[in-house]
Order: sequence, then structure tokens, then C-alpha cells
Amino acid sequence: MNTTLIKLGGSVITKKSEAEPVLNKQNLSRISEEIASSLQAQKFNLVIVHGAGSYGHPISSKHKLAQGISDDFIPVSKCQALMNELNSFICKELNEKNIPAFPFQLSSTTTSTDGKIIINTDLINNLLSKRMVPVLFGTPAIDDNKGCSIISGDQIISNLSSQLNASKVVFATNVDGMFTADPSKENSELLKSLSAEQLKEISAEESKDADVTGGMKGKLEWILKMSNLTCQVVNGNTQNNIKEALLGNESIGTVIKL
Repeated sequence: MNTTLIKLGGSVITKKSEAEPVLNKQNLSRISEEIASSLQAQKFNLVIVHGAGSYGHPISSKHKLAQGISDDFIPVSKCQALMNELNSFICKELNEKNIPAFPFQLSSTTTSTDGKIIINTDLINNLLSKRMVPVLFGTPAIDDNKGCSIISGDQIISNLSSQLNASKVVFATNVDGMFTADPSKENSELLKSLSAEQLKEISAEESKDADVTGGMKGKLEWILKMSNLTCQVVNGNTQNNIKEALLGNESIGTVIKL
């Protein structure tokens, strides 16, 4: 059975601009319904990975967790607790839509080395064999060299895509896809389809124009590590985009053939 991975961006499931953790309940409820509908319409294995948004970014930025910690691990604990809380809200909403969502705290089973991780997928495969939906998330993790690292949801997606032999990855973001420039600029154009070679060219242009990917700059590194699958970037704030992408509609967003 084909396996699909979906990344729910923090800007879609939380109100990311808030200084305090704020859940976007309306979006989460709608997205859960769309995922439930797609799973009812087609049979495929699904793994969900979600971002941090206002639950993780403010505290991580304040204490510079991505740069590492040598002594005071209280901020790490607080950040982890907030991410567990967000994960719990998401799984509960999915459960209410009859999706067998299984919360999966990666940092309880995986350490990092200078921010690099190796994920043991035995449990994930076990869950998938039972038609369950593992729900992972970006998280602070104990790092062998730096004390602490931040493992992003994009990194998790990239890592899992090869280990699970995924056929498709969907990125649900707060923009309509990948653009030739900042989407707010008049001269920006939506890139409807890209090959791996075209994506490499865009990556090479980053130093010339920081907005060349329309806010997708941080994802390029991890998308370029994936292969033998279709990657689709859609606006998760637009109704039915997630459902259509999961069901194979490639007319929305940006489709990347890797």
C-alpha cells in the first residue's frame, strides 16, 4: 500500500504570530475533516508531521535552543511540554473525526548529533500495518555534541520519506506554493510544476534573492534530499486543498517530481 506523508505547517494549525501558544481551532477542525474524507475515499498509509508555530518558536528563539545548551535544560523541557500539548490537541481532533491518530514524540526515542538524526522506523511501520496514523512533530532533542538541537518537521519528513519508501509528500503551508519571488510582490509568479533539476537551480539562486522561493527557503534543503516521489506544496488555509492533494489532484499548488 502506498505511503503518503503530510507536513502541517505551524502557520496553518496555530496562530504563529502570537507570542503565546494559540491553537487555530477552526483550521485544525477543517483539516481533520479533509484528512478523514481522503482516507475514506482512498486506501493509503498516512504519516502526519506537524510544525511548532506559536507553541515552539517563541520559546526556542528566546533561549536559542537550536544553537545548543550546556547547562540549563529547563527551556528544553518547557518547549517539549508545549509541543506535546499541541500534539495532543491535534491527535484529539483527528480522533474525533474517526482517524486513529497515534501521538509520536520522536525525541523520546532519538538523539541527534549536531542536529542530524537517524529515525528508527520499526514502531512507525508497526503502526501503519495496523492502519493507524502516526503523528510526529518538530521537537527539541538531546544532542550528543551540543546538548540540545531543534529537529524540524521538514527534517523529519525528509528523513522518513526514504525510510518509509513514501510515494508522495504534501506540505500544507500558508502560501499557495512556491513562487519566483516573494508572493507579496507584483512580479512574483506561482511555479505550478518543477523537476528536481529546476529545484536545484532555484536553490542556487538563494544567495541572489532570499525570497526566490516565496517563503519556502527553509524547506529546500530537505526537499532536495528526497527522491523517487512526488512533492506537493499547497496552501493549507484554503478549504479542500489538503483533501485534493492527498487524493492526487496535482492542479493546485506546486508539484515537484523528484
